[in-house]
Amino acid sequence: FLEISPSAKKGTVVGSIDLKRLTSKDSPEASLILGTIPKAHRGIVFVDEINRIADTSPEIVDLLLDVMGTKPGRIQIEEAGLPITEIPVQVSVWSASNPDEEPGPLEDIRRQLSDRFDFTVNVERPKNTRVIKEIISSNISFDDNISTTQKTMQFVEAQNTVEHFEPTEDIKTILSSMYVDYNIESLRCIEACLLGIKIRSALLRQNPSIDDIIFVTRYALRHRVDVKDLNNILKNLEQ
Repeated sequence: FLEISPSAKKGTVVGSIDLKRLTSKDSPEASLILGTIPKAHRGIVFVDEINRIADTSPEIVDLLLDVMGTKPGRIQIEEAGLPITEIPVQVSVWSASNPDEEPGPLEDIRRQLSDRFDFTVNVERPKNTRVIKEIISSNISFDDNISTTQKTMQFVEAQNTVEHFEPTEDIKTILSSMYVDYNIESLRCIEACLLGIKIRSALLRQNPSIDDIIFVTRYALRHRVDVKDLNNILKNLEQ
């Protein structure tokens, strides 16, 4: 679990040549210093204030597009006079931003990058006194009735069984019609919906249903379509 901050530079994110080894008097050799993304292989990269990064650091956004564009993604380390080193990277990219502050929502700044995220979740102001007390005392709990160990076991079991919960042809038809009828730009939203439906079904240990489509669509389309279309899509699915 590694983080990319808004002040990060391209060299620290992707990697660079180890000049100390290269200029060693005893045994000079070409060697790489891995950046944040390749170090996080098979883990999670958290990008804070990603809307600011998209506005001020387009070169880092291009790196994220390469990493998130395919599975596995790829990262290239380039130095003048040396061959390009390409490293396959399998990472999960999480991010946070405040769309109500400058420079605005990520989808308005770099829609191509926004589309790379499978799901978005709104984090609202806490309104429960108990929740606030847990936050300020660093005593966050998942659920009063479920321990962290039990929660972890649920996720591991879902991971091991997720491929058994393939969405039906009817569900695929509904999603395909939704894509065509509402003129959605990216097929990634349908791929995200299918993935989310499988994961939710595995967690709940039940066959995929229309309820899963409705639940997942809220998070897969919120950053891909306007509010009016999203409300119409959800209304149509509920009917």
